[in-house]
Amino acid sequence: DKNKFQFFFLYSRRTPYLLKYSIRNAFANNSFIWSYEIDNPYWYLILNSDFFIVSSDSVSMTSDVLSTMKPVFIFRLKKMKKKIFNFQNYLIKKKLTREFTGKIYSWKSKKVSEGKRIVKQVLANL
Repeated sequence: DKNKFQFFFLYSRRTPYLLKYSIRNAFANNSFIWSYEIDNPYWYLILNSDFFIVSSDSVSMTSDVLSTMKPVFIFRLKKMKKKIFNFQNYLIKKKLTREFTGKIYSWKSKKVSEGKRIVKQVLANL
């Protein structure tokens, strides 16, 4: 529902032109679409957004937005590397993210603390 939410679109340098074109055609009238002509509002949007929809090929963006403890939806791309596919599947299986199916909703997020888990493993192996 484009009228219920305000959408902000940011692209990576790998975002295909066809995807950018499709988003522009569908959302240009009622959304902010970053044009590269102004400073990238990435961190501002991460701090101030209520929900995130991240393309499945972006491990870094997925990781960044998970740290907010806000709902993160994964928009599945048809082609991606197997290790990235496995990463996104793991997050969905652990209910840290949800697959984007066209609906946006809230859920109580689990705290992600991989640093502590890794430190414990390192210490156990010393």
